[in-house]
Amino acid sequence: MELKRKIYQKLLKWKSGSNGSSALLLTGACGVGKSYLCEAFGSREYKSMILVDFSNASKDIRDIFEYDRYDLDMFFSKLSAFYNTVLYARDSLIVFDEVQFFPLARQLVKHLVTGHIRHWINSEESFHTLWGIHISCTPEI
Repeated sequence: MELKRKIYQKLLKWKSGSNGSSALLLTGACGVGKSYLCEAFGSREYKSMILVDFSNASKDIRDIFEYDRYDLDMFFSKLSAFYNTVLYARDSLIVFDEVQFFPLARQLVKHLVTGHIRHWINSEESFHTLWGIHISCTPEI
């Protein structure tokens, strides 16, 4: 429990310090609570949240990433409609969970962060991490 509390504090620090100008990457072994932590953080700290789970993402979701990635207004509009979730400037969190299953999503993070409108967390299973969760931030853009 203490570990989760410390990680949650790091997430709060990232949120207040980045103001949408950087993405966050959580890595850790399967089953350590990355997804749970992201959902808890998003529901408590943001007005809205979308969690895209790439381990079972539909073709429709994958198509949004494939075909609408160059038109960010369309991208966000379709993502919002698909999840029936309003996205608020600087008060929405979008989590890409199990991003190792869809590398294109990870490549897009830099472009998605450029607008500084939303906060992003990527979560992926890391086979080299035996226990715990590792947090790293992208450099500010």
